[in-house]
Amino acid sequence: MWRSWVVFAWTVFDVCELIQGRTYSLREIKPADIPLDATRVIFISLNVTVIPAFSFSHLLICEGLYFENMPIDTIEDNAFEGLGNLRTLKLSRTKLSRIGRNTFNGLVSLHDLFIISSKLLEVEAFSFARLSVLHYLKLNSPKHVNRTIFAQAFPPWQP
Repeated sequence: MWRSWVVFAWTVFDVCELIQGRTYSLREIKPADIPLDATRVIFISLNVTVIPAFSFSHLLICEGLYFENMPIDTIEDNAFEGLGNLRTLKLSRTKLSRIGRNTFNGLVSLHDLFIISSKLLEVEAFSFARLSVLHYLKLNSPKHVNRTIFAQAFPPWQP
């Protein structure tokens, strides 16, 4: 069965031979740029700083969303709303400093969540509470804030 992969990259030299599908370049995330049949969407080294609300609500069959090496510093509330089939979300090497309580709204099937950010300082209480089928969480941030992050995100967690 054909699976549609879409790659958005600033430079696509490294990924063109690895991914069968379409490759694009963009500076902001616009829903119209992403085909409806995409099951995996990969953003690599784009100059995108904000993931707006409802950016992916039309991707009803998307199972994987990957953001790699991007200066994302803000994820608006409900940015992932509508991604009911998403199983993997990876935010790697971003500048994300805060995760809000409604950041992950709509991710009812999320199984794996990777947040790798050297800037992460704040996670609102119950930020992960709606991720009822989450099996794997990798949260990589500065060591001096990890205990605070877990205490805020998973109350009444105690270090």
